[in-house]
Amino acid sequence: MTRTRKRNLLISWVLLAPVTLTYFWYYNPDFFPVVPEYFAIWLTDLFSANTAEAIAIVGLLLGLTVFMTLTMCITIAIILWVGGVQHRNIEKQP
Repeated sequence: MTRTRKRNLLISWVLLAPVTLTYFWYYNPDFFPVVPEYFAIWLTDLFSANTAEAIAIVGLLLGLTVFMTLTMCITIAIILWVGGVQHRNIEKQP
């Protein structure tokens, strides 16, 4: 794969994965762990969310934050793993 294609795939992954996971979490909350009630109350108080619309936006921001962090950790792990595999292959060559 060329460098441009790798870069485009990485950018697509980093942008689309959190949005897709947040969408899935937002419309299928039964598949994911429940946010503790004390944390939800603290978060809504932090953002002064008094209406249902404001609370929904806080939930959406929470999902995007969690899944963006998860996606970045997975991306870094994959980059390190692939780099380590390539480094080991270079060392084995005579």
